[in-house]
Amino acid sequence: MKFDSIPLKTLISNSEKKNLVLPNFQRAYVWPLEKQKTLVSTFLLDLPTGSFLLLKGKSDDFAAREVCFPSAVQPESSCTYLLDGQQRFSTLKNAFTDLYSDKLPSEWREVWTPLFKQLSHRFFLKVNVPGSDFFGFSNLNFKREIFKEIEPSNLIDYIETKQIMVKNENSFFHPGFNPVDSDGKILSEPKRRAEIIEGMTEDEIVPIYELNSTKSVKLHSRVLSSIAIRRQNKLRDEVGGDISKIIEILHHVDESIEEYIENKDDESVTRTWITLATNWAKDVEQFLESRINNQMAQIILEREEIARAFAIFEVINQPGTPLDEYDLVVAKAARNTALPNLTERIIAILNRKFEIPESIKSGLIGPIPNEISFNDIGVIDDKAPSSDVKTRFLQMLSIISHCNIKNEILTINHLKREKFLSLNCEEINDNYEIAINSLLRAYAFLHFRCGIVNISNIPYKLMIIPISNLFISDENWESEKVIRKIEYWYWTSLFSGYYKMNQNSRGFDDISILKNYIDYGDDSILLTREKRVFEDEEYSDKSILCMETEFPIPKAIHQGILQYIISNQPRDFIDKSLKVYLNSWDIAKKVKIDYGNGKKEELLIEDHHICPLAGKATIGESTTALRLNSFEKLNSPLNRTYISKFSNRIIGAFNPNEYFKLVSDASKFGHCIPMPIEDKYKQNSGEDDETFYLRILKERYEVLKLKLQEEIIHLKG
Repeated sequence: MKFDSIPLKTLISNSEKKNLVLPNFQRAYVWPLEKQKTLVSTFLLDLPTGSFLLLKGKSDDFAAREVCFPSAVQPESSCTYLLDGQQRFSTLKNAFTDLYSDKLPSEWREVWTPLFKQLSHRFFLKVNVPGSDFFGFSNLNFKREIFKEIEPSNLIDYIETKQIMVKNENSFFHPGFNPVDSDGKILSEPKRRAEIIEGMTEDEIVPIYELNSTKSVKLHSRVLSSIAIRRQNKLRDEVGGDISKIIEILHHVDESIEEYIENKDDESVTRTWITLATNWAKDVEQFLESRINNQMAQIILEREEIARAFAIFEVINQPGTPLDEYDLVVAKAARNTALPNLTERIIAILNRKFEIPESIKSGLIGPIPNEISFNDIGVIDDKAPSSDVKTRFLQMLSIISHCNIKNEILTINHLKREKFLSLNCEEINDNYEIAINSLLRAYAFLHFRCGIVNISNIPYKLMIIPISNLFISDENWESEKVIRKIEYWYWTSLFSGYYKMNQNSRGFDDISILKNYIDYGDDSILLTREKRVFEDEEYSDKSILCMETEFPIPKAIHQGILQYIISNQPRDFIDKSLKVYLNSWDIAKKVKIDYGNGKKEELLIEDHHICPLAGKATIGESTTALRLNSFEKLNSPLNRTYISKFSNRIIGAFNPNEYFKLVSDASKFGHCIPMPIEDKYKQNSGEDDETFYLRILKERYEVLKLKLQEEIIHLKG
């Protein structure tokens, strides 16, 4: 076994000669187009693309097939098998080689039909991309050194592909393109090439699929020249008689340009313009052609090492721990060596005491803390931002950098990987603090206003982004009116079933819906949700919550109902005269409560069955088994509420009529318990257990629904 490197050009040549083949046990080609474009971008930047595992052998060692094709092939008697790297090599071969070069235009299907369909694209370099100018197209000044500074994600927009299909056979990029003249005669090959060049020049795209060609004049060379001449003519029109601009553009071509202009030497000025175009085309051509000679790392095994080959293959393909999007963004930010690691900076923010404005505290009961420690609500996991914080941070960073700063139109793609990875070092470091602070404001809102004790229990994580987007603004964060409107949106969206499906797209849509509601008072869409609160037939209506249908109660509804109760700050069940209010911040902090027994206990809450399971359990049946039964009516959230561990311990398995004697009316009201207890929770004569349980569920449904409707009206103002 030896480690070596070889130019891509040589690998492709070996493949075309059938000296380099695939063993037929290799899987099919499966890479999607975006992954192909990423690899081509990486390759053009001369960045590592991984090593190939090659086995020197004989044609009878394995059944073989040609790279890029599924069909069997007969290799040379002495050949090399590509054991690992098929997807990468097939991609590069297709991108930089004209697979149709040996065929007449009329014979293109002979290649296209057996070709893996994911490879039925031709690759081009688009030299004019709005918003960036890596190829110096604007002033025809190509600076090769810039490619040592950029990343594949920066180059993706410059990679254009054209799919080869039957229906676009008459397109200039198609291998079957075979136009006719005015007399209906097929054009000669030179004239056909001229038509192709004209089409590519118009689209400002350079074919890279002839970089490995042996033709004396390659297509990309002629296209670059044509594009350069066309751009030079436009550039001259743009600058007109602006002498300073002409000198600025042409000085690097000929330092005497100022002298030519002063002497009115128009011939020399024109010659300099032509040289500008010629030099640019030549520089870009040399850059592209140098890439076909990029050295590819390879591990070469001799034929007698076949037995070891599969062990090595297995080791190579064992997945490690890949870098995720957050890790890659942190790595990009680290290019600014004057700054601490991005994660360290974020953790420092997460560990700060975060001031809570009066807008958030408005209407809350009792002593409200002036600040929050985010450590208490789960934003940090083992000295790093929690998984959800990382994801939402990247989404907010993308929105702020791309849309708020660069004024891109917000699309759902701004919430996805590609946009995260297109951020550059400056964008990340300039905007990370705004992004993390807007996110923390959203978490604080949900914690104080919506009963969320820990961020891991947010029913729908995508609801964070519309809130965070609004809290970029200090004005919104400090406005009681805005806070009430966001809370109205939150409860109506959660309990109407709006997020029960397509959560990604609905979270995205709500960015603009909620912003329009806050900025312009447009509540037309939200009114529909308001009408569906506790009324969705497959999510939250009475029959679902009372478990009268085959539809299970969604976890989000169970969480949401209990969190809504906490958001109202109910008194604990057994608090005697202490008035222990159950609120998210005291629960998160696990404050110590003196319940009058001489010692303080941490405030811990438990999911309590109002009507206990113990009274339902049959002989030989445990309450644990009942608790796990998703069709057990007493497991409905209509029979549940949060109470302290202290209260739950005292109540035990008593029935409601017994333990509610120890519970104040204020506490019953706060937990939305139907009253009077002695009537509502008393099993009537002739009423069997199932009828009784169904009745108490329905009565609590009505109380809970009425309480929420009253709050929604209040929040709307």
